[in-house]
Amino acid sequence: MKVFRTKNDNSVYINLISIFCIFVTFIGLAFVILIMELNFYNKLKVGINNTFSTGTIISYYTNKIRNFNGGNIEVIKNKNQDILVLEDEESNLKTYIYVKDKAIYEHVTNISDKFDDSKGQKVFDVNKVSLEKDNKIIKMTIKTYEDDVINSYVNINKSDKE
Repeated sequence: MKVFRTKNDNSVYINLISIFCIFVTFIGLAFVILIMELNFYNKLKVGINNTFSTGTIISYYTNKIRNFNGGNIEVIKNKNQDILVLEDEESNLKTYIYVKDKAIYEHVTNISDKFDDSKGQKVFDVNKVSLEKDNKIIKMTIKTYEDDVINSYVNINKSDKE
């Protein structure tokens, strides 16, 4: 017995192959778009984290300096680290803010006690913060994890506390 093939039998195979090719193309494009979006998301996430962390660190230092505006504010160096020393004679306390192990630490102690960097409390993660005091201005230089450098200046105005 002879089997006859008609023209329609071949078109079924062509239709199946065409549908399969379209399906594979669609899946491939979906993966390409997914990879592109993940890359975009990661870059956006790093940018937002850098902006948030540097802005938060600048605000933290600025608020601490403003809170101690009537007291003594100094920047000292100890073991190649810049330490912001905020002294409040009314409450007989000193606050040390310093960077150690890529983090900002704060340590509050009595005025008579010496600085000990092992007793501080971790506040923020940071790559590097440099501080300089020039007369009535404190310059903060913050280095982000993307190696961007951001400078901020805080004016120290000794006045009556509100």
